[in-house]
Amino acid sequence: MTRHFTIEGLIESLIGPVEPCGSHGEDMKRLENLKQLCELNERITEKLCDVATVAHQDRASMKAIAVCATNHLLNEVDGIGDALGDAEYTKE
Repeated sequence: MTRHFTIEGLIESLIGPVEPCGSHGEDMKRLENLKQLCELNERITEKLCDVATVAHQDRASMKAIAVCATNHLLNEVDGIGDALGDAEYTKE
């Protein structure tokens, strides 16, 4: 029997749960998991930014990749704004 994994499922399996559950000990483990997930997200975002910078290229294939990365980043920013709504957050 072949198992099929999604990238998201694989990352969740490797990092572990990140949603708080209300148990202090377990939530401290999940906080460490969340920090790993945030670090991974930062690295992926940096890679997308690097790719987005080749949009000025003349080759259609390179431009298409850069446009895809740029559009994803812009949509991500919009999505984050929508998810946070009007709530006031401060960086701690």
